Amino acid sequence: SSCMGDVYERMGNTKKAIDMYEETLRIRSEIMGRQHVDVGRLLHKLGCLSLQRGDYRKAEVYVTKAAAIYLLNDLKEDHPWMRDIRRNEADIKGLLATGLDTGLNQDDDSYGEL
Repeated sequence: SSCMGDVYERMGNTKKAIDMYEETLRIRSEIMGRQHVDVGRLLHKLGCLSLQRGDYRKAEVYVTKAAAIYLLNDLKEDHPWMRDIRRNEADIKGLLATGLDTGLNQDDDSYGEL
């Protein structure tokens, strides 16, 4: 569930947090629809966790989908979530440009422990 994802995220266990958020994403997408703002929020969280793990390409996919959902739900550019996502997009673009995408294996929690 999302609550368990939050707990694992706070504990620094990004792999378990991602697992929980992905399960919650699957359920909420089925129940609420793939364009619901809560689905966008989960995608945004998954993008941030992927960014923390150094998997910038995966982060880019999640963040791009989240941004599209936010816009579909009429979130304005000055909304805190939109400001955050624009900052994430810029960070990811810069990191991808450096070629430093580590694409860490999802089973490796060492990066999340930092």
